[in-house]
Amino acid sequence: TQKRKIWLTRHGESIYNTQGLIGGDSSLSEKGWDFARALPEALLHRIPMTPDAPAVPVSVWTSTLKRTIESASHLPFPKLRWKALDEIHAGSYDGCTYAQIANTSPEEYEARQMDKLRYRYPAGESYLDVIQRLEPVIIELEREKESVCIVGHQAVLRALYGYFAAVPLQDIPTLEVPLHHLIELQPKADGTMQVERIPVQLDSLSSGLSLSQKNIARRLDPVQLPFGASHASSDALESPGHDPLPPSGDRSDYLSPGPVTQPSQLGHSSGSFAAFESKGVQHDGEGVRQVPGVSISGASCSH
Repeated sequence: TQKRKIWLTRHGESIYNTQGLIGGDSSLSEKGWDFARALPEALLHRIPMTPDAPAVPVSVWTSTLKRTIESASHLPFPKLRWKALDEIHAGSYDGCTYAQIANTSPEEYEARQMDKLRYRYPAGESYLDVIQRLEPVIIELEREKESVCIVGHQAVLRALYGYFAAVPLQDIPTLEVPLHHLIELQPKADGTMQVERIPVQLDSLSSGLSLSQKNIARRLDPVQLPFGASHASSDALESPGHDPLPPSGDRSDYLSPGPVTQPSQLGHSSGSFAAFESKGVQHDGEGVRQVPGVSISGASCSH
């Protein structure tokens, strides 16, 4: 059987990116849409396929923000939206540039420069807050047997990559996660991850998937996020009766302490996302399921 992979990729360039603005919920720029159209070809080339073995199924996870949803819109796989995958919330500075923050609030700007890991935007979040709210996502990724492509945001992908690559917490906020690249993670037998970074070429776009690529997509199991799947009990996440997950490197200090069950204490559920479905997964009317997570009221930049 083929081994599953995890792909991490930032959304395509957004309108806010072109203006140097942080936060917000802007759509993609023209270059960002080029990335969205190029992403399927780049991803399909990374799916291991052999004539005598079925491919590992693929699902796509995005945040609830437009720039990730639009970036994933051309991918021919089932999609799941997580509120927990939304970008770090910039609070009162949502929609500002860092130059504006430095000019109007130099103390805040300097505090962030001194300790990006613990700095919390006024009325917003810190990297530590993001890491904590990502725990359900990490838990589900640990349990998944299918390949997953996460189309996300810089801070969120830094945290996820840091977890799987066992990066020290203090280094998380400065990890390089450039636009228009795939980061491919493949679990190894020793519990570590094999990592490869693949640039997505935007200068060789076609009008759509080639016939061979469509055939690859057809060979993948089309039902990876079944809407009508059996639901696990709401306490299945903490059931002691399941087999524990295999170790995945030295990450014991990564997940924050608290009421959320650690991945090493969890077992496999009776179906993909079954336990989360029993906790209120919602349909959004577009054939895409939405997973609730933290929701922080927005704030506009008034500086």
